[in-house]
Amino acid sequence: MRVLNLLFVVLSCLFLELILAERHHQRRCASCSTRQFEEYKMWRQEQILDDLLLKLDLPMKPNVSVDYNNLPPLGRYSPKVKQLLESTIKDNRRRFRRGMASAEPEYYPALYETDSEVTPQLSFIIGTAPADYTEDYGEVAQFNFSDSYHNKLITHATLHAHIRAPASLDNNDAMSVRVNVYERMANGDKGDRIATKHVHLHGTSVPYGIFRIHLDEFDVERWLEEAALDRKVLRLHVEAIHDGENLAVHPTDKDAESMYLELKMLDKNVRSKRTTNICQAGTNETKCCLYDLMIDFEKVGWEFVIAPKRYNAYICSGECSTGQMASTARGTIAQHAKVDFFQCCHPKDYAGITIVYVTNDSQIWVKEVPGMIARKCGCA
Repeated sequence: MRVLNLLFVVLSCLFLELILAERHHQRRCASCSTRQFEEYKMWRQEQILDDLLLKLDLPMKPNVSVDYNNLPPLGRYSPKVKQLLESTIKDNRRRFRRGMASAEPEYYPALYETDSEVTPQLSFIIGTAPADYTEDYGEVAQFNFSDSYHNKLITHATLHAHIRAPASLDNNDAMSVRVNVYERMANGDKGDRIATKHVHLHGTSVPYGIFRIHLDEFDVERWLEEAALDRKVLRLHVEAIHDGENLAVHPTDKDAESMYLELKMLDKNVRSKRTTNICQAGTNETKCCLYDLMIDFEKVGWEFVIAPKRYNAYICSGECSTGQMASTARGTIAQHAKVDFFQCCHPKDYAGITIVYVTNDSQIWVKEVPGMIARKCGCA
């Protein structure tokens, strides 16, 4: 591994010298032209992909595609891998459902970075009666989303509600009722049905029973997006019709019981705590610094990669001064000898990624690949 890293440093330095030779009076990397920087990024991306094939023990890129509807339980023994797969599959379906197949996929650093820990979040949103509610509006539960829910990846959504037992149900009897959940429009009309489930009721002295129904995460994220745009609130109507009576209890009922949404989520696009001091391309920054370098497996034609669909490898670029090299043995020698050695900005620390992929013989692998994310830059 050290030999490969040393080889990368040497090749990187040589490449930088070549692309900057035509304008040797310019400062290195960060202050060079946009075209030169993009050329360097493309070269680095090709190098990363070649390195990844080598570390995956693949002689060449597999010529296969992924059937996301027929995957084995790959994340059974690893919650992190499970969440990575679920997030990737949901994002893939979301883009195709919305006719955005060409859009860039989401990326989830906390899920694929081997040195990061996933911190799931759990939230409960209590349904209330709308402030402008009238009996003519119909049964409804209103849910308000705060700014805290913006930029969240919803991994699971559940509606908890109560259902009353009909008076005709004796203590020893049982029955089944179909529950449908609808969006309630601003004008009071019933919108699209978003969930359905059969609920079994048993005769009991307790007048209410609680039931849980799974909601599509895509619907919840759509509500969050709409709330972020125009501060809309979500209003739901639940039906459990038996003998012409709705047994579902809403906050607008006189004998109301609580109705609430349970949301499990992750932060989207959060940088790892170990990746700091990220510089922005196109600024006046000239020192050796870490920049974004997004590796998009879909764009490069790597359809054999199941997850992640893209990841941030980062790239080191910028000018190296003798002062920045002072902490290295080479820099100390250069200072004392007053010799201007060639100095190159390169990664000094790496992290790995978790990658799920399929081979030509239909074998699916989950591997942790070291050295695929630059964490820190330095001069040498």
